[in-house]
Amino acid sequence: MTWRTRTAIFCVLVLAVCIAWDILARVFGGEGATISWLVIDSAYRWPILSFAAGVLCGHLFWRAENKTGVT
Repeated sequence: MTWRTRTAIFCVLVLAVCIAWDILARVFGGEGATISWLVIDSAYRWPILSFAAGVLCGHLFWRAENKTGVT
């Protein structure tokens, strides 16, 4: 198994855990306990978080130089 495959599996697992957690938080803790509520509330309190999230998304989704042959 390559590191690329492991990374893909890791990302899928993290996403699945976040979705499961959000559902459980909503069911047992109410709307204010969800990840999205926390992110929105935090963004209003600390606007730099929105900027940092934008930088992170730009880093993740900007097309990098093709060094590995993967397109």
